[in-house]
Amino acid sequence: MATDLARHNQSRLASVEATQSTEILFVVAGEMLLLSLPLPAPIALAGMGIIIIGLVAHSLHTVWEQRKINMSTSHHISS
Repeated sequence: MATDLARHNQSRLASVEATQSTEILFVVAGEMLLLSLPLPAPIALAGMGIIIIGLVAHSLHTVWEQRKINMSTSHHISS
């Protein structure tokens, strides 16, 4: 739902995606603490790490691109 609401604003979308990627950590920690489940298998941890790295990298790239667009727009306006 948050992704749909932020779809037209790239910087907000990047924030939503970064938040969702960290949600994985809290879910796993909650399962371990509240449900006494064991630590996930190494392959599952590696998969979660890849997902988190990918979402964070995408979010950073989106913010970088948005700032680049904003800077070029502000140069055209001030000229």
